[in-house]
Amino acid sequence: MKRFALLLIALLLAATVAECAELSAEQISFFEQKIRPVLVKRCYKCHSADAEKIKGDLLLDSRAGLMKGGENGPAIVPGDPEKSPLITAIRQDDDDLKMPPKGKLTDAEISDFIAWVKFGAPDPRGPAQVAATPEKRDLWSLHSIARPAPPEVKRRDWVRNPIDQFILAKLESKSLTPSPEADRRTLIRRLSFDLLGLPPTPEDVVSFVADTEPDAYEKLVERMLASPRYGERWARHWLDNAHYADTHGFERDQRRDNAWPYRDYVISALNADKPYDQFLREQIAGDVLAPNNPECVIATGFLAAGPWDYVGQVETKSDALKRAARADDLDDMVTQVITATVGLTINCARCHDHKIDPISQADYYRLWSVFAGVKRGDRPISLEEGRRYDAEKQRLDQELK
Repeated sequence: MKRFALLLIALLLAATVAECAELSAEQISFFEQKIRPVLVKRCYKCHSADAEKIKGDLLLDSRAGLMKGGENGPAIVPGDPEKSPLITAIRQDDDDLKMPPKGKLTDAEISDFIAWVKFGAPDPRGPAQVAATPEKRDLWSLHSIARPAPPEVKRRDWVRNPIDQFILAKLESKSLTPSPEADRRTLIRRLSFDLLGLPPTPEDVVSFVADTEPDAYEKLVERMLASPRYGERWARHWLDNAHYADTHGFERDQRRDNAWPYRDYVISALNADKPYDQFLREQIAGDVLAPNNPECVIATGFLAAGPWDYVGQVETKSDALKRAARADDLDDMVTQVITATVGLTINCARCHDHKIDPISQADYYRLWSVFAGVKRGDRPISLEEGRRYDAEKQRLDQELK
């Protein structure tokens, strides 16, 4: 179970493989934002495992490929740009070695590569990459998060925050103008339905319309975010991701009398503004990371929130049907976790390498094996609760006798 937790946490944090554990967050960020996108866009077509013909026997889609190099030896010498053939090639100083052959990199991109090699060419990629086309690897969802600079706009007076600049820039590019600002009665109704899922009370509407303070709207937002209704409203979206239900589904559709603590955990986490990374860790491996914390044990209900074929896994006498039902159950766990946390449709790789996302069938079954030790069933939230349950059960059994 500990191996399961550690493996899956490593996957979801999407940090690096073991060989790169000593890299700093700054080094990883620089590579992911400045180096990898250029390699994918300008180099992988000829220098990756997916290229129709690998040019110069040089692979640039893994750190191992960079260090091994091709016909001209290692592509880089960490710490020394002047001795690195890759830098010579992208500078295009040598008439016999100009890369990329169709269009030189920008000065800024070349400077980034030089800086990268100078501080040791840190590369968080493993010895090999998932077999996928360059287009797959360049998916926007797989890039590191960056804070883009807000675009310039003409109507600066309309902008109240940086998000407005992005909206206004798109409108201006289409020769459109923003709609007029909503009146206060409309504004509080929209906000209330959005944050709480409920209409505002007549008293709240009258109070907000009459509030002339410049920060009246901001105070209204804070009051609604502090309401317990906020968690109840927005928990539904995460519970949908988790496939949560109070019954098993399938033809028996039996009740799950003990499913509700997980539902309440999600509501509580949102109302408490729990950090998202902690929210994920607790749901995937809370019982291992904090086995004595009842909240973390409850959180792992995420793994068993989806449909469960009671007939296929319990009632049937056929071993083949039981194995098939168990396989479907593991597929649901894998799909649920990856879809909810990474936004990829990994279940396509159950039958073949993914046709769109960069996921191989081998990777799918590696993750499948991580969940192979997870079984569904009721469990005590804590040892203390388990002892109370056993004592009460013993008392009732005696009373029934």
